[in-house]
Amino acid sequence: MGRRWAESSEEINGTQTRRHSVRFKMPVANGIEAGSEIHCEMPTTPIVVYTLHKTPELEVAAKLVGIRQVLGKEAGAKELCSAIEKELASANTLH
Repeated sequence: MGRRWAESSEEINGTQTRRHSVRFKMPVANGIEAGSEIHCEMPTTPIVVYTLHKTPELEVAAKLVGIRQVLGKEAGAKELCSAIEKELASANTLH
């Protein structure tokens, strides 16, 4: 699988922040494969998967490849944004 994301960075409140926009075409790749690929190249980057098919098995598999959270699409945009903010805050305190 080749790298399929764009990287950008900006300074926010005096801290240099990198963002990665990921677009994986489903069903060619699934969230576990995508997350695993990203985690291998950027192991400190927090990964949140937003999926239509959330199951307990998917959550276990996700944790095994470095994905921090799996949200079902029923969660909605507000919960997704909260999860992303939480993971980014957590990542920033680790560095």
